[in-house]
Amino acid sequence: MLFTYLPVMQQLFGTTALDAAAWGRIIAVSLLLFLIIELEKYILRYRGVNNL
Repeated sequence: MLFTYLPVMQQLFGTTALDAAAWGRIIAVSLLLFLIIELEKYILRYRGVNNL
């Protein structure tokens, strides 16, 4: 968070703060990926796969 929002770090690395829309996209993609992985784990357990 300091890397993204601290003005000194923004000047040093040329970064800008993320807006609410960017955070929304980050959260949405992360949630989707989490649900896909959990679904895959559920399917593998249902099929009886214990070790990958």
